[in-house]
Amino acid sequence: MAELHGQRIDAQRRPRWTPASSEWPDSNPSGVTTGRWTRSWGRVSATLAEMTFTGGFEVDRSFAADRLVVILDEVGDRVLARDAARSTGPGSDAPHRLYYVPAGAPFRTFAERPKFLRFLSVQFAREDLQALAEDALIVPDSPRFAFHDDRLFALGRLIEAECRADHPSGPLLGDGIALGLAALLSNPRPEPARSAHRGGLTARQVRIVTDYLESRLPGAVDMVDLARIAGLSPSHFHRAFRLTMGAPPHRWLMRRRIQWAQELMLDPQSSLAAIAVETGFVDQPHFTRAFSREVGVSPGAWRRTLT
Repeated sequence: MAELHGQRIDAQRRPRWTPASSEWPDSNPSGVTTGRWTRSWGRVSATLAEMTFTGGFEVDRSFAADRLVVILDEVGDRVLARDAARSTGPGSDAPHRLYYVPAGAPFRTFAERPKFLRFLSVQFAREDLQALAEDALIVPDSPRFAFHDDRLFALGRLIEAECRADHPSGPLLGDGIALGLAALLSNPRPEPARSAHRGGLTARQVRIVTDYLESRLPGAVDMVDLARIAGLSPSHFHRAFRLTMGAPPHRWLMRRRIQWAQELMLDPQSSLAAIAVETGFVDQPHFTRAFSREVGVSPGAWRRTLT
């Protein structure tokens, strides 16, 4: 595996990116792989990896094989990717993003302050998938960055379980996975239109409102105060916030509290009860209900998945 040569990002200076060609985002100069599971079925192979980070990074990469990367779990700032030829890229920082990168396509990965990442990297050759499908499907040869497809994500979860299994399934499942990849990649689900958010918040309003929310994560936040800060009526603000941020203010705030709790849970010495209170929940049962609703598993179960 080729070694990456990148630079740490400190609070004062963001370095220029440097070329690299390797697993994404493995062998990162600021990242340490804490867990790795692999499976191979002939036409398809997969690597499930967990990483912790000590700093930020920005590097150029490319893959020797076609690749689907599934972001399964994140703590801290998002690890993002974009076309290396673009000065800007897709702005989605929502959880459970997917990245499809054909072999040889250059792209750039970056993050400011990541803490933990669990991701699945599925490798294959488009020609093999198309041959298995008897050329009835055409797998695209152009990359897709930070997209969402619940069908592909569900397939990723299945592959994750196989990577972890003590007694994995045989080659028949591998062919099924290959056919599933071919079918879903060749018939992508349309992404929601990225409009200029007519009627949404301006960039300045987003900045001042999110800064205010971040400063009050563990406390109570009033809709009237948020609307006043943005210079809007409460009803207009609620609609504009949801249109721009993809969730109403209370849901966005809850997600941020959960993300903060996940950062604290990386320390095995911190109790869940103490974390619940610190992050603004009434008590541990309240925290457990909110965490389970947002993440899909209880805080204790999520913590036990950390290696």
